[in-house]
Amino acid sequence: MCTASWKVEEGGYRFLFSRDEQRSRPRAEAPSVRREDGVTYLSPRDPQAGGTWVIVNEFCLTVAVLNHYAASAGVATGLEFESRGLIPINLATCRTLKEVDTRFRAIDLDRYNAFHLLVIDRSGEVILRTWDRSALKVWRPERRMITTSSVRSDEVQGYREQLFDRIVNSSDRELLKLEQFHLSAENSDLGF
Repeated sequence: MCTASWKVEEGGYRFLFSRDEQRSRPRAEAPSVRREDGVTYLSPRDPQAGGTWVIVNEFCLTVAVLNHYAASAGVATGLEFESRGLIPINLATCRTLKEVDTRFRAIDLDRYNAFHLLVIDRSGEVILRTWDRSALKVWRPERRMITTSSVRSDEVQGYREQLFDRIVNSSDRELLKLEQFHLSAENSDLGF
């Protein structure tokens, strides 16, 4: 299960991301500072595919990708896709949402399995792109959280949304509650 959440504040935003704890994955490389085309960014790396699930660059632009398991479930087996983790790397040097949009439009989406791509700019503006293998939806999420799961996807998503609303929206100490939400392990035996 992967979960991203954010809080817009005066002068910027806070962003939290919990990566899928899938035991079959190799341990990720710790976040490190990287430089490409004159732009500095911070990201962890997946040692298997060379991609990443999240970057934040010197322009306070965050790009995160989450697998869209519900849409991936119906994809024929045996199809070869490029790693979705290459998409944030492709966008790591963008300075603005407009630049992300321009560069994203050049990506051949058919090369990738289904995903959600979350982009937040310096002002806290959030754009979510959802690719379900047949259509691209570009939208602004109402809830400041997105979650996915490879196990019982719809059920887990509903549960995590309710948990988010209960924990985060019930307090004035929102950032602390966001951290508590990401660390929550209620029903951990069920993949929630």
